[in-house]
Amino acid sequence: MINDCVEAFFDHAGFPFEKILESGGVPTVQIETAFPAPSRHGDHLKLTLELTQLGTASLGIAITADAGAERRFSATLTLVHIDASGRPKPWTDPMRDALTPYIRS
Repeated sequence: MINDCVEAFFDHAGFPFEKILESGGVPTVQIETAFPAPSRHGDHLKLTLELTQLGTASLGIAITADAGAERRFSATLTLVHIDASGRPKPWTDPMRDALTPYIRS
């Protein structure tokens, strides 16, 4: 669910994972998740994604999931843009330009 949200965000920003994976990737290198309330099969969750930090090759993300007014989970992630050999690769200028407007102020 979390990765689907991240992939949908990159699609929305104009950089589908399929294109990114042609020359490297954007793996999750850190994730922390809290579940303050259970969800059950059939619950409709609204996921919200915010960017918290844009580094040279890293990206901080916060995701929350709510069912109505009840928080079901929250997650913080760090992704790193990598090249084909798995080494950190700086975000390209077009990617940086596309991500910057979504950084939480």
